[in-house]
Amino acid sequence: MNVTMTELRINLNTLLNSSLTTDQFIILLLLYKKEYKAVEKLVIRAFGYTDEYYGEIYHLLEEDGWIKINGTKLPQDIEVRGKFIELLSEREAGKSESWIDEYRDLFRNTRSGKMGDKAACIRNMDRLLSAYPQYGKEDILRATRHYIRTCNDYNYLTQADYFISKTDLKTGDVVCKIITYLEEVSHASFSEPEDFSKTVD
Repeated sequence: MNVTMTELRINLNTLLNSSLTTDQFIILLLLYKKEYKAVEKLVIRAFGYTDEYYGEIYHLLEEDGWIKINGTKLPQDIEVRGKFIELLSEREAGKSESWIDEYRDLFRNTRSGKMGDKAACIRNMDRLLSAYPQYGKEDILRATRHYIRTCNDYNYLTQADYFISKTDLKTGDVVCKIITYLEEVSHASFSEPEDFSKTVD
């Protein structure tokens, strides 16, 4: 099985301070990054490719509150819960604080309230940077400009803190809308207008 995936960076202190085994930590990280083929390959190599083994490893992770199983035990039906995102974010606290106003300012001239809460933006952005270390400030600003520019109706524009990530308080599921736009702007053929301000009313 050929697997192409992004580079993974693991903070050993984060791993060692958690209750997770190395395999569990890597599987959770791959699930969070939606690297489903890599998850399958890892489980095949470490545990064997049967429903029994899939069930065992995922059942333990769900029992401990790390994931939620939706229907099948296929990787694409497994949702990583906020508990793991919190774990990832601990070592990145405050990393985005120096430029978060620049990020929020992109939403300023769209619609009232869309700049979001500053503290929530910092918290969500730090989690994002921890979970996706391949992306940096300029990638995020570029993706955000692309999102705002392509939004046809600012009434439906997601506010700044929720655009980064939003956690369902009932289920613990996390949605990172910005990831879709980060993937789009990282494509080789993507280009954006030189003057972004002309695209915002």
